[in-house]
Order: sequence, then C-alpha cells, then structure tokens
Amino acid sequence: MKTANPTIGALRFSGLVRQAAAPRFVLQLLALIAAFLPLCPSPLAAQGVATGTITGRVFNPATSEYIRNVEVRVAGTSLAVETEGNGFYQLFNVPAGEVTLSVTYPGYNTITEKLNVSAGATAVRDFELTALGSADKAGEKVYTLEKFVVSTEREGQSKMIAEQKQAMNVKQVVSADNFGNMTEQNIGEFLKYLPGVAIDYVETDTRTAGMGGMDPKYGYVTLDGNPQASGDSGAFGGNSRQFEFESVSMNNIESIEVNKTLTPDMWADAPAGTVNLRTRSALDRKGSRLGFTTGFVFNSLEHGFKKTPRHDDDKHAKTRPMFAFDYSSGAILGGKLGFTVNASFTNIYKEQFRHSLSYDYTSAQAVAAGTPLVTAVNYKDGPKLVDKSGGGFKVDYQPFPTLRMTLAASFTDFDDFFANRNLNFNTTSANLGAGSSMTKVVANNSNNASTALNQSGESTGKQKDNTNVSYLVNYKLGPWTADLSLLYSRAREQRGGLEYGTIGNTPVRLSRVGFTAQRPSIDSSEWTITQTSGADWYNWASWG
Repeated sequence: MKTANPTIGALRFSGLVRQAAAPRFVLQLLALIAAFLPLCPSPLAAQGVATGTITGRVFNPATSEYIRNVEVRVAGTSLAVETEGNGFYQLFNVPAGEVTLSVTYPGYNTITEKLNVSAGATAVRDFELTALGSADKAGEKVYTLEKFVVSTEREGQSKMIAEQKQAMNVKQVVSADNFGNMTEQNIGEFLKYLPGVAIDYVETDTRTAGMGGMDPKYGYVTLDGNPQASGDSGAFGGNSRQFEFESVSMNNIESIEVNKTLTPDMWADAPAGTVNLRTRSALDRKGSRLGFTTGFVFNSLEHGFKKTPRHDDDKHAKTRPMFAFDYSSGAILGGKLGFTVNASFTNIYKEQFRHSLSYDYTSAQAVAAGTPLVTAVNYKDGPKLVDKSGGGFKVDYQPFPTLRMTLAASFTDFDDFFANRNLNFNTTSANLGAGSSMTKVVANNSNNASTALNQSGESTGKQKDNTNVSYLVNYKLGPWTADLSLLYSRAREQRGGLEYGTIGNTPVRLSRVGFTAQRPSIDSSEWTITQTSGADWYNWASWG
C-alpha cells in the first residue's frame, strides 16, 4: 500500500485587481474589504458628470448557454467590460443620455444597439448572439449547413479565442466542445494537442504532462482553481508531487486551461504552470439538460462478445461496455440556484505489443559490414483490462449577480490489471556468426551463457481513487474580485498482485543455445527464428 501526496486541505483568500497597480498589501486590504462588504450601489460617479449604470446578460440560443468573455463596450468611450461566467456584465459611470452599446464575440455578428441611460439609475439590457453567416446585413436569407455539423467546432473555437483574448496571463484554452465524447475520459488526450505541452505515455496510457520543458512534478493540476491530490505510480515509498490523469475523469468538464504564467490569485508552487479543469455550471445554461452516452469499446486487434481466454486464466469478452451521463437543472428560485450531477463508467480491454531490438555498432564485424548488427530480438505482450468510474455534483447559488457560492464534490476510481510477458532472444557481438546483418542474426552457441532465451512476466494491478470536496465564494464589484476557497482532496493508490490472486514476477532462462533469426526487411517486425544448437527450448525441463 502506498500513498503519495495523500491529502490537500487549504483555506485560501485572494484578491485580484485588473485595472490598477498598487503595493501588494494595499491590494490585499482592499480585496478583504470588498469581499465582506454588503451589496453596494454603483461606484460614485465623477463629480459634475451625470452618470448611470448598465447591466444585463449575454445569451447564445444555439447552445442555450450564457456566455462569458463577451466584450460589451460603450461606443465613443473607453468603457468596456467582459461578461462573467453566467453571461452577466456591469458598466459603471456611463454618461447619462443616449449611448450606443457594441457587443462582440469571436465567430459571431457584432451587435450594436442604442440605449437611454438615466442619471443615478440602472438600465438593464440583455443580448442574444447570432452566428456569422446566419443572415446578411440586408436581412436576406442565407443558406447554411446543418447546425449539428458545424456548431460544436464553432462554439468550441469561440470559447477558446475569447478566453485567451481576455486572459491577464499567457494561457491556452481547450474547449471540451471541440472534441466531443472521449472513450476513456482521459484529459491527457486533450492536452497533447496543445503546443508547449509534452505528454508522458506509459504504454497506451497518457499519464502526466510536462509544460515549458520542465518535469511534470513542477506543474499543478487544479479543479475550478483548486489543487488536487494525486497518488503517483513510482516505486514503493516514492516521493513525487506529479499529477497523473488516471485520477480524474473528463465527464462534466467544460474546458481545460493551461496557464503558462501565473497571476497573483493562483497557487505559487507550480513554476512550470498549471492545468485548470473548469466544470460546467447549471447557472450558465438556460433550462434543464440531460446528456448521456452509452456503447461498447473494442480493440481492433482482438474483439468480440464471445468470451475467450485471457492472461488471468479466465475467459472474458474483449468488447466491453461504457456509459456516461450528466444532468443540469433548470433555473430554480428565479435563476438563483442550479445543480449538476454526472457519472461515467468505462471498461476497456487493451492489447499491447512491443517489438524492440539491440544493436552492435563497434565490433570489428560491424565495422567491416558497414552497418549495425542485431544482437537481441525482444517481444513484449502486455494485455490489460481497465475499469474506470467517476461521478460528482455541483451546486451553485447566486443570490446577486455579483456574488456566487459553489459546493462541489467529485470521486474517481481506477482499476488497472495487466500482465506483461517478455520473450527475449539474446546474444553478444562476440558470438555473432558470419552472415549477420540488420535483417539476420546468426547466434553461435560456443558454450557461452550470454547467448540465451529469456522469458519474464509481471502479472499485477493498480488501484487508485481520488476524492475532492470544495466550497467556493466569488464576489465581484467593478474591477475588484475576491474569492474564498475551502477544499479537501485525497488520493490513494495500491499496487500488487495479491488482490488479483497473481504472482508478481516469474523470470526463466535457457542459456547456451544457438539460433538464427531472419526478417524480410529492416523495417519488419516479423522474424523467423530457428534453434540450431543447445538444449531443446520446447522442453520445459531445459529451462532454469
């Protein structure tokens, strides 16, 4: 039993000023005051100038979502804001009288509209976005492709562009809408498409991500801005803080943000940057929504519903089931309360094969041949069965447009049982016979133990679980933002074969044998191997 970075508990308070520069202690003091002020009216207008306030929300009917990062600007002035996560915006100190509002969002028509603002009053104006190409300036009909063909890519791209445009730091954003359903719900399959992110694979699994050329342990993975604990897959007693993506599921993730530089409100112990997973919120959508995916997963190398033998001496079907769903409630309490519930399950059988070679570059025979000579042919077969299940819920309460409270919890369970079997035909350059080349191995016996056939196997498994509970409060007043975070995160990992009734490792060896191995070309993995001398390798009694 091993546990790495088992529990994270934190109480965080941070303030962020987007439009002013001041000493850090001043910012913290002002953020503290702003966080606990009762809801206040608009900031005082400049003396001698009659001003008012404009508020509202921006909605996208194509996706039934309230959109963040939409720019709302008062034409002819420097007054401009971006909408918050629920599409809400506030414009303070707007000159009284008739003004023109301009609403812009990547991939959508710019909206311009006149509005009368009364001194000392608040005007409310909501907007609905329309996609580029939906109608021309004269209002004539324009024929477009079916919505389901183009909307997912367009919405995802728009979210990415708008988020990166409004960011205060260097960041990249991947919207989950861009990729649709993922078979294993593995976040690493998203990150590998981003420049500057290097994914570390362990056989077929995306496990960790390095950023900026740094080791994965120098980065952080956060969930809605809060760090997550992660049990690492190193040796027993290993000490590593790297996050492994097996510990979390993609279900209910709206977007992934890769922050390559940090802002003052982020955790400071991630010099390589952070990967933030932003979850969906019911308050960002209009109406209830139920989405689900169900089906079967199979490997092209081996599949079928008929049960066949597997490496655990039992029979299993190689085509396995998967299921995922998420539900978000409609507006409750006049749109102030909303919740989401999600769950997912995947059960996947994976065939894993590897063919590798060892070479001799420096012997007299290799130099004379003018080409490297093959000294070992290795095959590895590593089939495995992976079970992954996860779920969670999120409750958002927003009594005022400027104040939101969130309670969220998530759980992921990962079970990976595998059996790696290695078969290695090995010799040395001194025992290579005439005719050896890149496509042929002539291994002489010569009573030398170095010319041998080795077999080894590891039948074991890995079990991981990850639990996160958080309570978040976000308060915004004009350019000021204050947030409070309470979080609990626990990760556990257990490895070994005893839970599966298996033996960890059983190496066997047959030495002092001669053989020839030949393949049709240097890029082929199909070797024809024939024993030429030594004890019969088909007789199990010959092995030691």
